[in-house]
Amino acid sequence: MKPEAGPFRLPRWLRTVVAPLVMLLCFFYLGRTLWLGAQQVDWSQVTVRPGPLILSAALFALATLIGGLCWSLLLEGLGQHASLRANLKTHLRANVAKYLPGYAWQILGKAYLCKVQGLPMGPVAVGIGLEFVTVILTGAWVGLVTAPSAWLELLGVGWLAAWRWPLAAVLGAFLIGLPWCLRLVFERIELVRRRTESIRVSVRPLWWMLLWMILAWLLLGLAVYGLIASLSAIHLGQWLA
Repeated sequence: MKPEAGPFRLPRWLRTVVAPLVMLLCFFYLGRTLWLGAQQVDWSQVTVRPGPLILSAALFALATLIGGLCWSLLLEGLGQHASLRANLKTHLRANVAKYLPGYAWQILGKAYLCKVQGLPMGPVAVGIGLEFVTVILTGAWVGLVTAPSAWLELLGVGWLAAWRWPLAAVLGAFLIGLPWCLRLVFERIELVRRRTESIRVSVRPLWWMLLWMILAWLLLGLAVYGLIASLSAIHLGQWLA
């Protein structure tokens, strides 16, 4: 069932001004960052390969869409059954704000768009925090499982090489058990406070969210490889060495 639009809305004239202004600021900051980075590259020594570059862009776009799917599954796991299209729209629009300095813009933007969407702020706040935590944890798990030992040495954490698989097993077990823990916590909160509006956690959507999030990380890794490959003549074996 599609939720009704929430009562919290900026005046129409203000939304007409603010939305394009935020978009312009995002693209200005992104363009400025790219321009300053490009100034540090000796382009006479670089040959751009369009094939890997296009593949990299496609993988980045796909990973971003999967991020929207993860947000929708996360909301479903917290008892909010909004439409996938509306959740994707909210996630993608808020995602643009990450190109502004500071992570707060993306969080505030997503909270506001969810309010406009008609979602209650309690589950949204929990969802935003949980999304932040699970993105870090799933990224750490993917890194432990896939990163070559030489990369760990390069990052100054070579000692992890001997402990990577036990750590990956512990972290994987924690991620599997996390939805159950959340369910128990909110059931306890509902029992203690006797609040009927408490968040009702569903385990299965959260498990699917974690699996899709891991896939998004893998796609981002391939996208980075494609980006590097588009600017230099390397192959996968050299990259992993």
